[in-house]
This record gives sequence, C-alpha cells and structure tokens, in this order.
Amino acid sequence: MLGLTGGALALGCLPRGLHAEDAAPPATAAAPAKPATPKKDPYADGVLVDGEPPLPQDGAFCFAVLPDTQFLLRKISDTYLAQTRWIVEQKERRRIAGVLHLGDITNNNSPAQWEPAQRAMKVLEDGGMPYSLILGNHDYSEKGVCKDRTTLFNDYFPVSKMKTFPHWGGTYDREPERWKTASNSRGRRPEIPHPLPGIRPARRRRPLGE
Repeated sequence: MLGLTGGALALGCLPRGLHAEDAAPPATAAAPAKPATPKKDPYADGVLVDGEPPLPQDGAFCFAVLPDTQFLLRKISDTYLAQTRWIVEQKERRRIAGVLHLGDITNNNSPAQWEPAQRAMKVLEDGGMPYSLILGNHDYSEKGVCKDRTTLFNDYFPVSKMKTFPHWGGTYDREPERWKTASNSRGRRPEIPHPLPGIRPARRRRPLGE
C-alpha cells in the first residue's frame, strides 16, 4: 500500500506508481440545508386599533369576556383584579349585561390560585354584575392535569353561595360546578348554560333549574 504524503496531496501531485484514476475524488460541498418552514401566525389577519372599544349602539347591550385567567395567576399579579374592576366601572357606560368566563380559571387547581380568582370575581358580585364561570382542563385534578373530575372550584364558588344571587339559574344534582346563569338586561333575560368539557350524555339527567 502506498502512503500519500501530506505535501504530495497539497501540491496535487501523484506519487510514483499511483494512477490518476486511483486518486481520491475531490471533496464536494455539502448541499445547503433547506430553510425551516416558518410557522403560520394564527393572528396574522388581526387588526390592532388604537383607543378603547366602541360603545354599544342604542338599545344594545354587551357581555364582557374573561378568557384563560390561568395565565394571570401563574405569577403574583393584580391584572385579573384590575379586569373585574374595570368591568364594574364600565357597567353602565357600556351597558354590560354580564361576564362570561371561558374556562381555565386557574392553572393548577391550587388554593394559591383559587383565592385570588375568588377575590377578583367578588368585585363583580359586589358590583351587582351577573357572571358565568366555565371550568377548563387546568381546573381539574391535582396540579391541574385533568386526570379526573376533582376540583377545588366548589370550595370557592359553592352552590350555597351562588344560588343567593339574582342571576342564579339552577344546577345539576350531582355536578354542582355545572350551573346556569340568567342575566336580566333591559327587560330581556338571556339564559346562559355552563357546559363542562367531556361531559358524558349519560350524566345529563336533570334539566337545569329543576
């Protein structure tokens, strides 16, 4: 076996007895990697408008919406409290008929997060504002992993308390966290059922309000 010296290779020379066809082919540059496909922004078509939202038209009313307050409760934050205070302050000006919470009140179903959630919603209670709470997956099970139906919700929003409010509309007999709100706004009384994720049809035994 012939040994190739570094100098011979560097000069492009072939040692005696080695033919051109036996030489190693020149190294080729690696193909450039394909650029990663950018993820689509689900809010790309959103339009941000400066200033506050427009007021309802004459004769109309609106509902305030609280989505995923779990993100506000991951850290010590007064944002949740500030939101409910703003809603009460704007109640008459914006003709807010009620507040709809869309679920995931807490992030890990712990007292440390249910307590500030309770304080924030009490602002609505003190302001006479009807509200509805829907539980999300993070409101179930220890650490909010939703492996079963256990929840601390009923410790902080018990039926015994909720049914004293004028907007109370009823509950299921074995699912106290499943209840109905009836918001009275300018002579109209829309009823708002509180669905729960993953409810099996066999458990829907009793109509709300009975």
